[in-house]
Amino acid sequence: MAQNTTGATPFPLGVFVGNPNYFDSNEEASFEGNFNAFSDLMKTKPQFLDQYGDQRLPISGWVGQASWNAASMAQSPVLKDVTPVIGLPMTSTASGSGTPDQFYKDFATGKYDSVLKDMVKAWADSGFTTQIWRPGWEMNIDTMPSYAGGDAATRADWVKAFQHIYTVLHAAGQAEGVNVQVAWNPSVVNYSHAGNVIETAYPGNQYVDIIAADVYGDVFPYGSPTHLYDWDKSGQVLNSSHPVYDTSVQQWAADPVNLGHYYTYPASNQWSLDGSEGHATTLQQLIDLAKSTGKPFAIAETSAGNTHDGAGLTDNPTFVQWLADTLHRSGVRVSFVNVWNSNSGGQYHFTSSADHKPLEAAAWAKYFGDPSTSASASAPATTGSSLAPTVTQVSASPGTGIEHAGDTTT
Repeated sequence: MAQNTTGATPFPLGVFVGNPNYFDSNEEASFEGNFNAFSDLMKTKPQFLDQYGDQRLPISGWVGQASWNAASMAQSPVLKDVTPVIGLPMTSTASGSGTPDQFYKDFATGKYDSVLKDMVKAWADSGFTTQIWRPGWEMNIDTMPSYAGGDAATRADWVKAFQHIYTVLHAAGQAEGVNVQVAWNPSVVNYSHAGNVIETAYPGNQYVDIIAADVYGDVFPYGSPTHLYDWDKSGQVLNSSHPVYDTSVQQWAADPVNLGHYYTYPASNQWSLDGSEGHATTLQQLIDLAKSTGKPFAIAETSAGNTHDGAGLTDNPTFVQWLADTLHRSGVRVSFVNVWNSNSGGQYHFTSSADHKPLEAAAWAKYFGDPSTSASASAPATTGSSLAPTVTQVSASPGTGIEHAGDTTT
């Protein structure tokens, strides 16, 4: 069981609740209110905070933004001893910018080394002696600015860029006397034109300190939305001899067994656990990578309760329990779990009564909060002792085949 040995929670806890802004009292008060509400729910203060470089700025503006973010975080009274987990774009989308592939080539040849070094220095100057960087996070989602590309040449350039960025960030950390850790951080997806990103864009063990994943509870099951294979009613087997189909995503997602199956095998269809034919990346595959390489594992972003997927899961404790169960069974050291408690990028905020997510909020507190104080928190019971589905392999017949959520419709 992968437990948190440094704090009260089962896993070291982090959060995204927006950005501190010590230079604007109203924005800072709003941030502190959100941060404190999350801390109150979880009965513990988060140890990590997601922060981001802004790809909308030209790269010449990244150092200034890093200085502003670091100063805001350092001066926010609620963030004492909190470690930044910093999303580092590998491209800029500012007007007049070049193609992503050109940025990858330029990073790899050292064109932006001074920017990287000065960003590390900006955080160090504000007192952050541990910095966790996520270059090109969610590189397997084609709507992300640092998408690794759908062709081998672009992915090769992306990998070279990541390798060089890793080297420069570590050298800068050593020069500043700070501990820099670099996370390789894809998203869990049911389909990507980048293929299975472990096979196509992993930069090599010597260029990775942490294997990280972004995983959300959004649901995009394979198949017609009016003819969805019901894994529970069909006996939790592939190609059941007595298949049962649901007539809507909402009906299908109302069964926790279907949800657990989808979260575990996001690309599954009636005939295959990887209906994407190798274009999916699952949470378990990323956990297995961490285990095989001996790297620590992290969840850099996670949340549930978004509604744009048609499943109607506005209050979704099932995903939260599934994630906790999966991590407890993983056998890897979990560096942190950062919960996205914000409506930036989707309807993911859950701590306020106005969010109408009491079951999900209770589940986050129960499974990821301080167990000594959260034991009384309750989440709805699910069928069976575990949400992880059991699938019996049978002879298969030929079949037909968010920004933050990470899943894509097919």
